[in-house]
Amino acid sequence: MRKLWAILAAILPAFPAHGEHWVRLESANFEMYSSASETDARDTLRYFEQVHAFISQAFVRAAQHHEPVCIVDFSSQKEFDRYRINGIASAYASAGSGRDFIVLNRAGANYFETAIHEYVHVLASRATMNLPLWLNEGLADLYSTLRPTRGAVVIGAPLRGRLFSIRRENWTPLSTILEAGRDSPYYSEKDQASAFYSEAWALTHMLMFGPGYKAGFGQFLEVIQHGEPSEKALTEIYEKPLSQIERELRTYLEKRDFQGLKVPVRFDEQDAKVKVDAAPSFDLRVRLAELMNQAGKAQESREMLKALAIERPERPEAYAALGYMKWFAGDRTAAARDFEIAFQHGSREPRLLWDYGRIAALASADQAEQAFTELLKNYPERNDVRFELAFLKLRRLDFTAALEVVRPIENPDAQERIKRSEIEAYAELGRDHPEQARQAAMDLARVALEEPDQLEAERVLRFIETKPATSASHSVAGSLIEVECEETRANLIVGTTAGRKVFLAGTPVAAELQDGSTRLLACGLQHVGAVRVTYEASTITGLDGIVRRIQFEP
Repeated sequence: MRKLWAILAAILPAFPAHGEHWVRLESANFEMYSSASETDARDTLRYFEQVHAFISQAFVRAAQHHEPVCIVDFSSQKEFDRYRINGIASAYASAGSGRDFIVLNRAGANYFETAIHEYVHVLASRATMNLPLWLNEGLADLYSTLRPTRGAVVIGAPLRGRLFSIRRENWTPLSTILEAGRDSPYYSEKDQASAFYSEAWALTHMLMFGPGYKAGFGQFLEVIQHGEPSEKALTEIYEKPLSQIERELRTYLEKRDFQGLKVPVRFDEQDAKVKVDAAPSFDLRVRLAELMNQAGKAQESREMLKALAIERPERPEAYAALGYMKWFAGDRTAAARDFEIAFQHGSREPRLLWDYGRIAALASADQAEQAFTELLKNYPERNDVRFELAFLKLRRLDFTAALEVVRPIENPDAQERIKRSEIEAYAELGRDHPEQARQAAMDLARVALEEPDQLEAERVLRFIETKPATSASHSVAGSLIEVECEETRANLIVGTTAGRKVFLAGTPVAAELQDGSTRLLACGLQHVGAVRVTYEASTITGLDGIVRRIQFEP
C-alpha cells in the first residue's frame, strides 16, 4: 500500500489539479478541453463545426464515423511543449487510445489555419483515402484557408507564407516532392520541409482550381487512391509529361490574382450548439495521459493511466487507454483483457467496441460477438459491423443467424455486395440449400473484381455441382500441422496415416475440447497434437473436404 501511494504522489501532481482553469465543451462532432477562456474556446469550437459542415461533404466516408474528435487546446507555449511530438509542429493530429485527437497551441502562429489543417488529416485518415504524402499535406493546407461566411464558405485563398517561400527559396524538382516519404529530409527536417509543404500546396491548388486541371481532379483523386504512383497518375490523367506540368505550375504561381472560391453550404444550427462546463478532473487527466503517449513518453503515460485506474477502478477510460497502448506495442492478448474490463465497466465507445471485437475474434468468439452485437445495436446502419458479425456466425456454423445479420443491408456498394454474396453462398451451403447457394455464388462471380473473390465464387459453384444429392460426412484422425489463414477462410493441413490432407474451414478455426468447450486455433504452424476432422468430401483439386467439425483427440 505504501508503494501504491508513492506512485500516486509522484504522478498525480503532474496533472492539473481538479481541472482548474480548464473547460470542457461538447458539440455534435467534437469534444474539447481548453485552458483558454470559455469565450475563446466556444468561438473555436463553433468555428470547427462550421468548417465540418463543409469538409464532411468532401470526405463523405469520414462523416460516417460517429466518435467525436477530441480537441485539446493549450493556451500557452509552456503547456503545449510538454505534449508536443517534435520541435517543428505547433499543432498536430493523432489517432490516440480509441479516439482522434487534435492538439492545438493557441500561442502558435496562424492558430485557425493550423487547427483546420490538422482536422483535414483526421478526416482523410477516417475516410481511408490512401493519399501520397504531398497530396495529404497539400489538401490539408488548401482546406486550412476555409473561411465561413453567411450560408457559404470561401476556400482556396492564397497562403502568403507558402507563396513567399516559393519565391524566396530554390525550386525543388517536382519529382522529388512527389516521391518524398515521411523519412525524407524534405518532410522531416525543418530547413528543407518548407519547400515540400509549399510546392505540395501549390500543386494541389493548381489541380483543384487551375484552368486545364480542375476538370480532371476528381478522376485524378480516384486513381491515386487506388495506389497509382503520383507521376504516372498526373501524366496519364492530364496527358502531359511531368516537365510540362512543372512548367505550368511555375507559371500558375506567377499570377497575382489568387482568388478563393465561394461555395454554398448548409450549416445546421443544432450542430453549433455547445455545452460548456468545468473540465472534470478525472476525464481531463485521462486525456492528458493519452497525449503523453502521443508525445513519445510511453512509460510516463502508462504510469499515469495505471494510477488513474487505481484511483477510479469503476471507470472504463483508463483501462481502454492502457489496452490501446498494449495493442500498439504488439501485445494483442493483453490489449483484449483491458478492452474486456473497459467493456464490463460500461464503455460503449464505437471504436473500442470495433477494435475489441476484432481482437477478441482471434481468441474468443463469444466476446467478439458480444462486442459487435452491442455496436450494431447502437449503429444499425454500419454494414462493416454486420459483415464481421455474420462471418463470426458462419465460423460457429450458425448459418441462419449469419443470413439474418446481412439481410437488412440495402443498396450495398461493390465491395459490400461481394462480402454479402460470399456470406450468403456459404450460409446457404451450410443450410443445405444448393440452389440458393448457387444464386449467391453466381452473384459473387458477377461482381467480383479481384482474383481471390473470383476463385472463391468458382470454388463454391464447383462444390455445388459435384456435391451428391445427399452429402455423406466423413472423418479422419491425424496430427494438425498448420492452419493457413486468409481473411474469411483457412486451409487445415492434417497429417494422417493416408498422407497429408487439406480441408477448407472458416476463420478463426474453432476446435472442440474433450469437456465440450471450444478453443480457437491460431494461424500458422501447430503443436496441438491429435485431432479428428469431420468433413464433406470435395472433388476440387487440392482440397480433400469442407470442415464440419474439429475435435481434439485424447
